[in-house]
Amino acid sequence: MEQYQIVAISIAMISVILAVLLYQISKIFNLPGLKRYSEMFIWEAFLTILLALFLFLILDKVNSFLFDVSVSMFKTINLDVSNVQHKSPMALAREVLRTLISDCYLNMYGSYLMARAILESMGSSLSEVGAENTKLPTSTAVYSIIWMKDLLKLFHFLIWTGMVMLKIMYFFSAYYPVLIMLGIILRAFEPTKSMGAYLISLGIGLFVVFPFGYNLGLVINYNEMLCNMPREIRNNTEIATGFYSMFEIGENAKSFVGVVTMLKTLTDFTIGLLVAPHKVVELIYAVTAVTLITPLIAFIIALSFINISTTALGGRISEIGRGLFKLI
Repeated sequence: MEQYQIVAISIAMISVILAVLLYQISKIFNLPGLKRYSEMFIWEAFLTILLALFLFLILDKVNSFLFDVSVSMFKTINLDVSNVQHKSPMALAREVLRTLISDCYLNMYGSYLMARAILESMGSSLSEVGAENTKLPTSTAVYSIIWMKDLLKLFHFLIWTGMVMLKIMYFFSAYYPVLIMLGIILRAFEPTKSMGAYLISLGIGLFVVFPFGYNLGLVINYNEMLCNMPREIRNNTEIATGFYSMFEIGENAKSFVGVVTMLKTLTDFTIGLLVAPHKVVELIYAVTAVTLITPLIAFIIALSFINISTTALGGRISEIGRGLFKLI
């Protein structure tokens, strides 16, 4: 970020020099129109330099403050994320989302995939030994397989949307310094002042305000249902012992117990969804909250900030639109 700061302030200083030259030309040739324009140019260029220095000094402090606020918010839902090294809401949002993907969605997807493979292989084995038209061992397994197929699609969707949001956050983290640098450069020149103000607001909004809004949305819409089953499977000693002993000679009994315990846990969960409609509603709400409501809250807060701060920095979004329309 330091290199971007130097480039932005250096070019802003060039705009001051250019404005002074225009002022001197207006004085020499007695051009009152150019004089008024150059005076405004000098004023805006100096303001841009002061704004750049202020932003670069205060941005880290704002990030640190919002990081502390976000950590306190996550503690209310029993998530301790204070060990994140980079003290910014963006780093915190990325870490929480990465944890949800790796510890909840992927674990749930992998467990269901393994359970489905085991149950389907059991049904296939029964068919091979002559049980006519037998596809699965029991009616319970039939219902479990049907629900497991749907739940696999659901958790695949969660993983996909979570990875997309994670990539978006990495994109914002990588390019926000460029947006702020270009914004400072453009704002230093009178014709492009509005565009520069908008880019500065956009950079701050995407890197600071958007992740804070995302953290707020996660806290408001957090539902433990998506992570309860992976925790239950991970914390079950029989399952852990069974899978650790799966390839050890003489330990097949432990492995069998672990696999059966995992199948029973997942089957109980899927059958529980089947016989309890309110749990299905809760699951749908949990998925909708994570994939739709939380990003929507973040974007609304970020876009509101960008709109207000662009005006505060001396820009007009309507002017940007008209300018782009004329350019096209």
